[in-house]
Amino acid sequence: MIRNAVQILEQSNCLPFTNNFSWLQNVAPTFSLHGEQVSILHKPEEFYQTLLDRCKKAQKRIMLASLYLGTGPLEKELVHAIESQMDQIKNLKVNILLDANRGSRGKENSRTMLMPLVKNEEQCKISLFHTPSLRGPLKYLLPARYNELVGLQHMKLYLFDDSIIISGANLSEDYFTNRQDRYIMISECKDLADFYWDLIQHISDVSLELDKSDNLTPRAYHPFKSSKRTYVDFARSKIWGYYENRIMNNKSSQNKKGKSHDTLVFPLLELPPLGVHQDSHVTERVLEAAEEGSKVTVSTGYFNLTDQYASSILYRSQAYYRILMAHPSANGFLKARGLASGIPSAYTGLALRFFQNIKSTNASERVIMLEYARPGWTFHAKGLWYTPIGESSPLLTLVGSSNFGSRSVRRDLEMQAAILTTNPSLRKRLAEEETSLIDLSSQFNEEVASDPNRKPALWKVVQQGRKIALQSKSIAMGNIEGLLTVSFFVGIMIHQGFVLICFFILLSQVSTNPVHCNEINNLLEGKNDFHANKRQADCSPILQEEAPTGRPRILSEEDRKKLQTRLFEGLLHFGTVVNHIDTFIMDKSRMILKSLGKMATSEEDPRFDI
Repeated sequence: MIRNAVQILEQSNCLPFTNNFSWLQNVAPTFSLHGEQVSILHKPEEFYQTLLDRCKKAQKRIMLASLYLGTGPLEKELVHAIESQMDQIKNLKVNILLDANRGSRGKENSRTMLMPLVKNEEQCKISLFHTPSLRGPLKYLLPARYNELVGLQHMKLYLFDDSIIISGANLSEDYFTNRQDRYIMISECKDLADFYWDLIQHISDVSLELDKSDNLTPRAYHPFKSSKRTYVDFARSKIWGYYENRIMNNKSSQNKKGKSHDTLVFPLLELPPLGVHQDSHVTERVLEAAEEGSKVTVSTGYFNLTDQYASSILYRSQAYYRILMAHPSANGFLKARGLASGIPSAYTGLALRFFQNIKSTNASERVIMLEYARPGWTFHAKGLWYTPIGESSPLLTLVGSSNFGSRSVRRDLEMQAAILTTNPSLRKRLAEEETSLIDLSSQFNEEVASDPNRKPALWKVVQQGRKIALQSKSIAMGNIEGLLTVSFFVGIMIHQGFVLICFFILLSQVSTNPVHCNEINNLLEGKNDFHANKRQADCSPILQEEAPTGRPRILSEEDRKKLQTRLFEGLLHFGTVVNHIDTFIMDKSRMILKSLGKMATSEEDPRFDI
């Protein structure tokens, strides 16, 4: 499908779409340019130096969209370069978008780093996006780092005048020194730069604004204090409305394409908190459009393919796939503290499960898994390269912030770009980029996954205790039964803890998502389906009026019914969540008990060898 489209594209200077590939221009804004305008950076220091030089030379605008800004000397030099350029060029506009929770972590953080820029509010606009999914008591109960699990602003885009860098790299020292990523720079493309500038402006408009006093205030509706529905509807119309308008402009812009243009760029968006899943749908279609015998490389720093992506690769495509991921020694969480230290081992488990799926579907001949390992380096490169059958260089690539995992589809704001080209030089450079990463990788399989060093520390402790007990020959069935009993009650305690957390979440939702009382009454009487009916009532807050000083507020009958209504909705909404958590915990408890039982009856189990 893709190859046929490109063959027609090569035969015309107008870059037309064929019927079997025309869906791209219907789902994404389209920008044409010449392949020589696209540069591929390979090294972190090259990425940093380009950022620094572009900041020092920018004349009209600078835009940085990232998860966070680090606090080291390299980051301070970058901020100083922007500040100096703002002082020299008074009409220079600066727009910076970060994540509110990640950017506020620690005493010294992204917000404190940006204070020198906030002093000039006329030139500089600093915004921190806060996911609307983190609200209520959960907002205040979850500590720093853990609150980032709920959702993040994860886009990575850097713009200087009319040039753009599309990447997966954040703005911190490791990404500037020894953390391998991808960096595609598109130079002097005003239409594309204008699009990205306006898009980030729209996201900034629904984010929190950073002021001189290091306070965050909403520019419109508050992301976690206002009604979730109100905020989501407003933010979606603001961002996705702009994006859809640009798609509608595709036809009117067809005539503006240069005759020498040989490359098309399609910006892609994923906004899970706002109900937008365009990037993931496009990615699925690209995976499934790969012809039999063609080659696809999919790269991610954190391997956790969604079921949809896995199904596309294993069941709905006959292309050859190379899945490139980080070796545990190259995982960004390798030196993390606490529970996060076990994340590299967890990714090994996920990779092993997918490898077993490859074997069970008889796809071992066309799907292989590779691990990137480089001493002293971590791996964060993500994207896709597609090479048609019988050719040696990619003609399509996906580059951006998505890790192709559950978070990217369900939690975080993501941005990718699909780049389709017939330019021989650009295709050769894309092949060199792909090869440079593959050359530092080795094949992953079950034998590799069984390496003792990959086991989580908890299992090592359990196995060491088992060995000591076996050596002392003091294990009796009574002791094992006691161990199993204790394990069971520990599992129950964990289970109940999750239920309590869900109850706190429920309380937070009760105060934010009202529905009409008649719907609940009808539901209880069996007259209609709750989820099928649209809410038609006024959703104004219950306690709008404050009680007079010194006197308790007495709820009216109407207010009492509204409060009951919200409680019922919370119960209905989170009953499903609690059920999923119950199932997960009990399944894991059964798995642990089964493993402990095997330990009691088996002298040797190679899976637990240290």
